[in-house]
Amino acid sequence: ECLTGRLPFLGGAYQVLMDKQKFEPAPPRELVPGVPEDLDALCVALLQPRPEDRPHGREVLARLGGTREEPTAERGDTQSLFVGREEELSTLRAAFDAVNEEPLAVVVEGVSGVGKSRLVDHFLEALATDEPNVLVLAGRCYEREVVPFKAFDGIADSLARYLSSLPASEVEALLPRRPALLSRLFPVFKRVEAIAAAPTVADLPDPQAQRLRMFAALRELLLRLALRRRLVWFVDDLQWTDADSLVL
Repeated sequence: ECLTGRLPFLGGAYQVLMDKQKFEPAPPRELVPGVPEDLDALCVALLQPRPEDRPHGREVLARLGGTREEPTAERGDTQSLFVGREEELSTLRAAFDAVNEEPLAVVVEGVSGVGKSRLVDHFLEALATDEPNVLVLAGRCYEREVVPFKAFDGIADSLARYLSSLPASEVEALLPRRPALLSRLFPVFKRVEAIAAAPTVADLPDPQAQRLRMFAALRELLLRLALRRRLVWFVDDLQWTDADSLVL
């Protein structure tokens, strides 16, 4: 688009998807004769349908006449590269610094494929390095996944792994009054020895009251944890969440 003023394929989303599978994009020089030959060849190479056929970072730099070694990435290691987004990173950092006694929610929005997940991942990687007291709990919603509380499913996994890494005495200090309720809400908590060994709790006859009691147990755990660590939750693709997650 930079070289020609238009995208490689035109039309609606379905038409573009079909054309990508059937046709190769036109070389930029066919559309704009003045495009330099080297940039034309590089663009064609980068538009190859199979990712393994496209040049990686060092090849691109070499073909552009560059000599800089950093940052570069070998094929299969593109996650190490992150360029730009200073304004968005500053906004995320300012939000984190503003949190004191009250929680704060930040919504990262944008069209599909623009790099929202990578932006947040990069921010959280830097945050974990800069702030040793931060505990990041991450999860993701999947469009076709049908499980209750799916926005919290990954967070529960992260939390169970963290608790399992702690000494038994620290886990005991964090647990709510009825630890067994945690594993009723998210079975993954049974992997935590202290929760698995906790006395069972009989269900209440009212399902709504039982659910609220399980919610309270999780809230109590998180409140006790928040007194010791700064908590950051990241739920990717929250647009696919379920009604149960919103209630929780």
